[in-house]
Amino acid sequence: MAQPAVTIQPVRQVSQPACALGMLFCAARARPRKMRIQQSLELIMGVDRSAERVVTASIPPALHQAIFCVDVEGFGVRGRTDPDRILVRAALYRSLRAAFTRPEVTWESCYWEDRGDGTLVLVPASVPKDVLVGPVLDDFVASLKAHNQQVAIERRIRARVAVHAGEIRRDPHGVVGTALNHAFRLLDAEAAREALRHSSATLVLITSDRFFDEVIR
Repeated sequence: MAQPAVTIQPVRQVSQPACALGMLFCAARARPRKMRIQQSLELIMGVDRSAERVVTASIPPALHQAIFCVDVEGFGVRGRTDPDRILVRAALYRSLRAAFTRPEVTWESCYWEDRGDGTLVLVPASVPKDVLVGPVLDDFVASLKAHNQQVAIERRIRARVAVHAGEIRRDPHGVVGTALNHAFRLLDAEAAREALRHSSATLVLITSDRFFDEVIR
């Protein structure tokens, strides 16, 4: 029987040990005298905090968005040349554009950033999240498989995809958010790498616990 094109691998979050929290709490309480001395020095030296207040006031609001991250397996291996990588990237974006061309979502409605060997896509909150792990993912896999059937092995694409959702802030340099940090940790998780390494599938999907429980399960 043929291997499935997509392998779903949820990763469970591990809470921080209570002892570690206790150590952080104790460390925070052990520094009040040092903090008072620092504040006194700032008053004596006339440290101007107005610039910090301006920056804080200009922090953009957080917007809830779905996160769709892609990483190409073995993008930088020695067997691939730069021309190979250029064609791999072209096929990757061609497949993403095809997958995100739907009545529910378009490529143009999403925010995306190139990551060299992959892509970050932020999807508007108005798009139903089950679309991302249903029709969008199916079309993405189909496009990658069609590409792989026409090219040499050095130019074939196998990928890890991480899907999450959370609060995202934009600044003049791009995007930032704890949810983004978590999504990229999922994308780089050894569980996802191992799942793809030991499978003939074109793609492995890894999600956060919350996304898996609320959208997929």
